[in-house]
Amino acid sequence: MAHDGENALPPTPQGVRFRLSAMMFLQYFVQGSYLPVASLYLKDHLKFTATQIGVFGAAVAFGALAAPFISGHLSDRRFSTEHFLAFSHFLGGIVMILIARAVNPGPILILTFLYSLLYVPTMSLTNTMCFRHLKDREREFPPIRLWGTIGFIFAQWPFEFLVLTPLTSDPVALAASRGHGFTLSGVSGIVLAVYCLTLMPTPPDRAAETRFAPRQAFRLLPNRAFLVLFLASLPIAIVHQYHFVWNAPFLKVVGIAEDWIGRISSVGQIFEIFVLAVLGRLITRWGFRPTLIVGISAYLARNLIFATCGSTVVLIAAQALHGVCFGCFFAVAFMLVDELAPKDARNSVQTFFNIFALGVGAFIGGWFAGLVGEFFTDSAARTIDYTGVWLVAAGVAAATLLGFIVTFPKRPRKRSV
Repeated sequence: MAHDGENALPPTPQGVRFRLSAMMFLQYFVQGSYLPVASLYLKDHLKFTATQIGVFGAAVAFGALAAPFISGHLSDRRFSTEHFLAFSHFLGGIVMILIARAVNPGPILILTFLYSLLYVPTMSLTNTMCFRHLKDREREFPPIRLWGTIGFIFAQWPFEFLVLTPLTSDPVALAASRGHGFTLSGVSGIVLAVYCLTLMPTPPDRAAETRFAPRQAFRLLPNRAFLVLFLASLPIAIVHQYHFVWNAPFLKVVGIAEDWIGRISSVGQIFEIFVLAVLGRLITRWGFRPTLIVGISAYLARNLIFATCGSTVVLIAAQALHGVCFGCFFAVAFMLVDELAPKDARNSVQTFFNIFALGVGAFIGGWFAGLVGEFFTDSAARTIDYTGVWLVAAGVAAATLLGFIVTFPKRPRKRSV
């Protein structure tokens, strides 16, 4: 870790940090354009069942089960990272525009599966792009990553104000107009593809071209810190994706105005900005283990509040816990994985980790959320008992927290590979 004083690393040039911040802003603007209200669009306008909504949530991540192995290997060994990002975002933007035009569950789920193959790997590769060009990763990465959060927020506020608010008197038109978020996502993805071509050259490491890079990630599993983090990321990713499936429909049920649901959801991302702004110092002072424990605890607290609290004000305030959830678990996990990985295989180890954090975990989370939602659905009234829905997620978070506290080492160490 870097420290204050004479041992501090020199700062990365401001121009490089600005360009990486813009990349992060666009990366998550693409996601924030559709994700917060996607399930509400499917439920209210396209009349998806709870199970179908869950399958959509799974499809968003399903492609990541295979794509990270391919993209990690190609970006580590074959193609420059900026070119791979440009290719993925360009095709992903086209696919997202097609999703916006589709109306039947079959085509939407197939296109979403294809989109996940293209988009999900770019999430880890943008992290790696930052790690490659920052001189002091632990201090400089969190402020840059928070621009991704700003992008996620910025996608929803103007969209709801300009597109949805004028339609509040016409619920049918309002529900249909949420589909424009998919179009916005696709167009911004194409813009990001062009921008990626202007980024700093990040060539592959051809020195070890004969080795299949993802193998390096498997060889890290004997490292206890990596193994426990790897295993804990699976249930936490399930709870994370579960939240995005049911949060918007839940907010509508508790009385949030429909043209404010995305903005209320963004309270979590707004608070995430403050968490990421101080995250480097938290890790330096606390270490990885306590910070990760705080992150898992936030997942547990949020689900318990959603399940048991009847106050709308408190439920809105509880949205802020998302910032602690993501910042203190996933953002810290990305940095720890980079710390533990061999230098010439960081892309592969990051993408391997994301197979579970954004692939297996998110896929199971979407599918599981659909099953749980269907279980707690009153078939006659077509209403969902959200107390039961959130208590199930709280149980998963509680079990993960206990297991992590017991098994994660107090001082995670790098293992030679």
